[in-house]
Amino acid sequence: MIDTYKRRKTVLIFDDDPTYCKLMIQRGRKIDIDVIACQDMNSYCLTALKNDFDIALIDYNLEYFKGPDVAKVVEEKPVFLISGNPHIATQEKLWGDDIVGFFSKEVRPEEILFSAFSKTTT
Repeated sequence: MIDTYKRRKTVLIFDDDPTYCKLMIQRGRKIDIDVIACQDMNSYCLTALKNDFDIALIDYNLEYFKGPDVAKVVEEKPVFLISGNPHIATQEKLWGDDIVGFFSKEVRPEEILFSAFSKTTT
């Protein structure tokens, strides 16, 4: 018997802004992408252990960490930085080797989600 179940695309967002996390979850639902939100390292660890995700979006400026530091613990998944500060996009040397790209939070959430998947799909 062939298993025809296909898991929906899933994004892990690591951001200490609960309003932005809720917005990403709502917009993801509308376009059939599951968004799992983590707002601290404890919730990230629990989520990473329990859930399978395809892509991680990590805020550059977290309360206790920088996004590139968190990216180092995301194994075998594409990681994108997000920030409300668009100048982070020009600071690639600060990103580290674990980062695939950057999205400004000024971009609509749907566009971020679609773009992240299109940049990782060959």
